[in-house]
Amino acid sequence: MNAVSLVTLAPDTEEHIVRPFHLILSGASVPEPRRVDFVAESPDHASQVARNEEEGIHVELWEGATLLARMTKGEADVWQLLPVRPGNVVTMAAGDSSMSI
Repeated sequence: MNAVSLVTLAPDTEEHIVRPFHLILSGASVPEPRRVDFVAESPDHASQVARNEEEGIHVELWEGATLLARMTKGEADVWQLLPVRPGNVVTMAAGDSSMSI
């Protein structure tokens, strides 16, 4: 997996409770999966993080070890939501960027 990048969307103050999320981007012109970490008040900020990705990109949205959403970017910046199986869990060792599902 490529290097991890971090995007901060909301200031970490008492007024804003932010949580860590990450995206796994694959397909389209991505030669191997890429992880993008971000902190936000809610998972709906993922669309802001992924807005500049190319058509055909496949994105998984995670909060910790819980898969929240799977989607593919289509024509005219329309995202197609894909099914998510209940109980999807990823195993990741601390400091490890590789995943096993």
